[in-house]
Amino acid sequence: MVFQAEGLNRIIALLKCLVAFSETTDCIILSSIGFNYNLSAAEHDRINCIYNYIILFVILIKKIYLNEIANLANLAPTLFAYILN
Repeated sequence: MVFQAEGLNRIIALLKCLVAFSETTDCIILSSIGFNYNLSAAEHDRINCIYNYIILFVILIKKIYLNEIANLANLAPTLFAYILN
């Protein structure tokens, strides 16, 4: 639904998803409070690069392609997809 929408409708669809997430009572905690994963400087830079790229595209409301974001992380697209899953 969000991926098929364009322009303002895409933002509205995203907000509807966020509302649905916030209202659900059926959730599983993925980590404990205070969990801290120690990243190396290289890993930290890689994550920040990906995060900044995603934020840029969310602001500009463009599609993010796996090949482009995997290239930013210097990973093969299949490996990047595996890590995300």
